[in-house]
Amino acid sequence: MRVELVSPKDDLIAAIASRLSGEGKDYSRTWIVFPEKRPAYYLRKMLAVREKTGFIPPRIDSIDEFVNNVYAERLGLRDRPIDVLDAIALLFETHRNSPGRMGQDHFVSADQFFTLGAKLFNDLEELNAAAVRKEDLLSMDHWADEAIPPETMNRLQSLSFFYERFYDELETQGYSTQSSRFRKVVARIRPELFEDIDQFIFAGFFSLTKIEANLLKAMMMWDKFELFILKGKGIGLLLDKLGIADGTLRKKIEEPEPGPPLEFIQSADTHGQIFALNSVLEDRLRDPKLLNEKQVIVLPAAETLFPLYQQTLSALSEDHFNISMGYPLSRTPIFSFFDKLLELIQSNDEEGRIYVPNYLRFVLHPYTKNIYFPGPGMRADLTRILFHAIEEELTRLRTKAFWSLEELENDAGIREAIQDRVRNVENAPVIMAFVEHLRSIHARTLALFAEIRNVGDFAEKLIRVLNYVYENSTARLHYFFHPYAEAFLARLDALARSLLRETVFSEKGSYFNLFRKVIASGSVPFYGTPLRGLQVLGFWETRCIPFEDVYILDMNEESSRPPSGRTRSCRSPRAWPLNFPPTGTKSGGWNITSTLSSRRLRRSISSSSRIKTKRKAASSRNSSGKNRRKSGNRGPPNI
Repeated sequence: MRVELVSPKDDLIAAIASRLSGEGKDYSRTWIVFPEKRPAYYLRKMLAVREKTGFIPPRIDSIDEFVNNVYAERLGLRDRPIDVLDAIALLFETHRNSPGRMGQDHFVSADQFFTLGAKLFNDLEELNAAAVRKEDLLSMDHWADEAIPPETMNRLQSLSFFYERFYDELETQGYSTQSSRFRKVVARIRPELFEDIDQFIFAGFFSLTKIEANLLKAMMMWDKFELFILKGKGIGLLLDKLGIADGTLRKKIEEPEPGPPLEFIQSADTHGQIFALNSVLEDRLRDPKLLNEKQVIVLPAAETLFPLYQQTLSALSEDHFNISMGYPLSRTPIFSFFDKLLELIQSNDEEGRIYVPNYLRFVLHPYTKNIYFPGPGMRADLTRILFHAIEEELTRLRTKAFWSLEELENDAGIREAIQDRVRNVENAPVIMAFVEHLRSIHARTLALFAEIRNVGDFAEKLIRVLNYVYENSTARLHYFFHPYAEAFLARLDALARSLLRETVFSEKGSYFNLFRKVIASGSVPFYGTPLRGLQVLGFWETRCIPFEDVYILDMNEESSRPPSGRTRSCRSPRAWPLNFPPTGTKSGGWNITSTLSSRRLRRSISSSSRIKTKRKAASSRNSSGKNRRKSGNRGPPNI
């Protein structure tokens, strides 16, 4: 085993590349493992530049990919990875059969249980990854110094009930989770499984669960194993967890290193941050050839992505920037469209008539009012004329709050309003063509949900509506529609195929609530080719990558948020004395210091509110970034 400490200034990727010694142009007998997927692109590019010809690259995985590949390829285990929706379905069945149900009379239907189930699944995976036994969970020894409220103790009892039964049920049904695959790999991994591999390199790790630490400790006993540690705040915790007692290595960790010049900018809101960023990047935005993959804009808050794209990135061609991060599905225009559609259906009265304000919000959504009018030319303007005429007439008749779809399609006043609006429109269709178009839109959106058989049927109808909008409107021309639509289709298809598909609700509102919770737990994965101009990444995607210019937006107290997909725990709010990894704050501090450590160029950090550090951060007096103060070379702040 070889352990090497790498300063961020020295470039982790370059350090690894220097250790690779393939046979000619063949590096396939080396297996490299990073915490994330992204460093693999940088390493392959560095090797391509070095070789200047075709070559066989090493095998490069994230740690989760490594475990999954060993599980299937080397151990020959073929059970199915469980989707979170299926996991929630299994937990819901366990919940319903529990003698002392968590929440008692609450969470009795799948839509009510969904949020709790997602949090519970996350907790069970953390417990399993921490190699916690049921006895550990219930042992009062862990709580000797704590005064545990009865409600919290009951919650622990319920958690232990799920912890025992959930993984037993997974085995019975032929499923596996990431943590269960980890545990089997750790128990069975041995050098004889890898006769085709001469060199293992694990690099850039900091925060490890107990099961991850056990994997590394098992492999550290092999002669062909190498560990590259990226120096940063708190890295000694990793050495402690791995049982590395090398005094020379620990002395190097304690040696201070000069940091890069830092610049803090304070602005009032997100748009102020973008304006300040644009002023810093002004020269590069004018000449995109100055942009490269060593420059990164870091977005701890995913909701900043859309303003950044509209006000900064849209001025560049697609060859000059790359986005790779997760964006919440619930903040996309597609969710807004479905939310208005389902809100309208849910507001129907006892006779099935629609509520006018909700109807207008739905038909005036950009996706609905820009459905192409049938016929030559693919004209969306005629549909806008149709719905604005309906808006005009329904607003005039505001005393009538509920209408049936048939009344809207046959109302003489609406037809007259349409006639008035198309009087001077060139090549306008006849009035009956507008009426038929309205009927078609109603039939292919609202009428589909008149009857819902079960969750699977509901999800399939949502897919039909999304396909209709894609094929028959200008929606696909909007910003990011395609990645949004692909993520929605994947999520809805998973729901239609999940173990929840046969679930039947007595109320339509339960289907709609389930949809909102399913979407709220999902995100759009932007998987861009990373080596193409200015990089836009989430906070955790920056790990192990050697950047030279770093611009961090929303750099406030909680900038080191957990990775996307992590849900707030439903465990006890008290600290857990179990085998969990360091908190997000410690991991975030390590990631900040390693990311900001520079080899040559300054760093610019834009903040939307005052930054609290042990050193008082300077700030600008306006969002244009004119009055800034630099921190010089005193090192990164202790965030």
